[in-house]
Amino acid sequence: MARPAMFDAVYRDQAVPHYRGNPLNEALPDILTVDEAVNAMMRRVRPTEQERALPPHLRRHATNRLRDFLFPLTMHLDLSARLGELIRDGYSRRNPHTADWRSVLQVSDNAGNADLAYVGRPGLPGLLMALIGPSGIGKTSAVDAVLATYPQVIRHLSYKGQRPRIARQIVWLKLTCPPQGSTRELCCAFLDEVDRLAGTSYGRDFVGRGTTAEAMRRLMAKVALLHGVGLLVVDEVQCLSEASSGGSRVMLNFWLALTNGLGIPIVSIGTPKSKRILGAEWQHARRGVGQGDFILERLSNNDEFEIFCSTLWKEQFLQQPAPLTRATIDLLYDRSQGVLDLVVKLFMMAQRRAIDAGHETLEHRHLTEVYDESFKLVHGFLEIMRQGGNADDDRWDQALDHLDRTLAAQTDRERAMAALHRARQAEDVGSAGQPSEPKRKRQRKRPAESAPSGVADSSHTAQAWTPPDDSVLAQKGGHEPLREAGHIYDISADLMGGKPTSGS
Repeated sequence: MARPAMFDAVYRDQAVPHYRGNPLNEALPDILTVDEAVNAMMRRVRPTEQERALPPHLRRHATNRLRDFLFPLTMHLDLSARLGELIRDGYSRRNPHTADWRSVLQVSDNAGNADLAYVGRPGLPGLLMALIGPSGIGKTSAVDAVLATYPQVIRHLSYKGQRPRIARQIVWLKLTCPPQGSTRELCCAFLDEVDRLAGTSYGRDFVGRGTTAEAMRRLMAKVALLHGVGLLVVDEVQCLSEASSGGSRVMLNFWLALTNGLGIPIVSIGTPKSKRILGAEWQHARRGVGQGDFILERLSNNDEFEIFCSTLWKEQFLQQPAPLTRATIDLLYDRSQGVLDLVVKLFMMAQRRAIDAGHETLEHRHLTEVYDESFKLVHGFLEIMRQGGNADDDRWDQALDHLDRTLAAQTDRERAMAALHRARQAEDVGSAGQPSEPKRKRQRKRPAESAPSGVADSSHTAQAWTPPDDSVLAQKGGHEPLREAGHIYDISADLMGGKPTSGS
């Protein structure tokens, strides 16, 4: 992964008194207003007329830009404010140009003790926040959007005529919890990321096979201080395991040591399962400092969902976009239950289906067909949500993972079958103009191979053509290359034990 851009520090006057006189805070961008935050986090696609004029096989590729779509909602603005407060408040507690900076460095020497939950000075409360929500709700993308409003690395050359004590400030650092939930693995990932960002070599110089987990934690604490890490974000925290290197209790105590002793804010991102793993001690620590959990839930079918859909609906690569109606919003909600990741995927896949069918207007049938055929893995979970329940944590995560891995293959299959059908139509048209060779080139089609209705005849618009059943395709030797290429298989059996989960 390439090293991000490094910005030279530009020190700004601080309106908040306790942020003044601290180079780490003064080098940050100005605190954003609500309007500025919206504009900074907004990621629109805005298809161009040139893209809409592309031939179908190229326009399909252009729709991939919808994966980056993000429209800031209330949760994004709230998260932006809270993360900004964590970063700046954390810096205000460890000013490298104050007399007690050396004492903070001494505290870091004890931060590796696995049984030491609170190592800091009195009056230095922790800066902890847990961001919790089901998969697909937009936790990680929301955090990434907020973090992108800050430079990640700032280089300090001189501060008020003095040589800076922190030369390369890392404003934020984001890690993914290792699959085995090992504290040692997390420390190694932290050092590797610092080395990538700051151009250092801590991992190579100080970590070996004989390095203990306690020594790793101590080194991580020291490095975090020396590089002025403003915020540590740990994603997928539900992966923490008691069976790995002491497990979640050791990791929890170490995080509390970092925040309470060193003033380094930590945000953990996880599914609802992470609350059970982190346990009561983490909950108590956050309630004591007024941080609490930041809970993200799927949207209700309200004004905010309507605003989201109205913005997304403008991002069409079709040449004759239809206006958004209340019925369309209700359909999008029913087929996603307010899970934004599903809304965007459904919208993108429906456009691809329309393009493949030669249609230039997105219709309800395109959305419904994609849901029925490509979203089978989540049908059962969405039905639970329709009835007011919550999908099982692990199985919902697994379903979304399978959906991400299979959507590309499913759309490739649709494109291949559409191409075969168009080729068959072209052959029929060409053969019709050559009366001398009709018997040799045109064979009577078996019933299973008859041209699907709704495609050859443009007057049939009630139902678009859908690929034949896999069992039929499997009997046709001419389609064996598609099967060997992985375009033909039953994805719904992977998760549900061989039987698709019925939808609504």
